[in-house]
Amino acid sequence: MPVGIDDAECYRLIEQGLKPTVSMHNLLTTVGKNLVRDMLRGLASGPLTQVGYGTGTTAPTVNDTALETEVAKSDWTSTVIAPASITFAYLMPAGSYAGTVFTEAGTFTAADEMFNRFVHTAITKTTAKQIFYQLVIDISEV
Repeated sequence: MPVGIDDAECYRLIEQGLKPTVSMHNLLTTVGKNLVRDMLRGLASGPLTQVGYGTGTTAPTVNDTALETEVAKSDWTSTVIAPASITFAYLMPAGSYAGTVFTEAGTFTAADEMFNRFVHTAITKTTAKQIFYQLVIDISEV
């Protein structure tokens, strides 16, 4: 999920050995549910390869097929596979999209199918601020 706190608070947390994060549940879209169904049948159209991020503020619905106001998509910068879980992560570089106020994100396949979408507290991007998006899919208690 996104990290978006002011720099002074971030440095204070880091000095204390803590990692500043904002965590939330997100909405698995109908397309995303169908991707899981099709994967179980051997028919999946492709893996989750990208994170999209934007400025939309409308609450997600299961019928969403795209971000409300997409700014860009990027490949996940890391994927970690563990027993019964997978973690995707993306770190938006400090120098990119300065002045943009990010409020939404989602995960996409290479075929541009949206798996999930969430809206978060506004994060105003600066040339010095990075934004970290992470999606953890944990099925250990399913």
